[in-house]
Amino acid sequence: MNTKIEVLLSQKSNGRYPTCYVMANDMIQSHTIDCPIWVQFDLDLEKNSVINFSIEHYGKTDVEYKDDQDTAVIIEEIRLNGISRPEFVWKGKFYPTYPIWEQDQGSIDTGYLGFNGTWKCQFTVPIYTWIHKTLDFGWIYD
Repeated sequence: MNTKIEVLLSQKSNGRYPTCYVMANDMIQSHTIDCPIWVQFDLDLEKNSVINFSIEHYGKTDVEYKDDQDTAVIIEEIRLNGISRPEFVWKGKFYPTYPIWEQDQGSIDTGYLGFNGTWKCQFTVPIYTWIHKTLDFGWIYD
């Protein structure tokens, strides 16, 4: 089943642009976010397959944790087969790698990747069934 995943990424930067890996199962793309960018994956998977989708922000230095020097990757929007809803971003969890001076707070429900770390979400195929269940459209025949 053909599944298209698109994610719109932007950034916050005062100097160095943030870097990230965007991954869908075994496919990986590397990006430096210097302006808003759409990242796209076209997958052809069997019914009931799982898509492990993630975005890893890496390379943030200690200096970039200061308020006036913050560097972040921002997940603005996710489109699944052309369908976009704000809820799609909130279905994922961000697992930060906290700096030594920051208390570990566990995972965060956010699309703002202000720490080094990985935002993760799982989708199932067919994607329309996942959308239906995620948006709680009611009963569906599987």
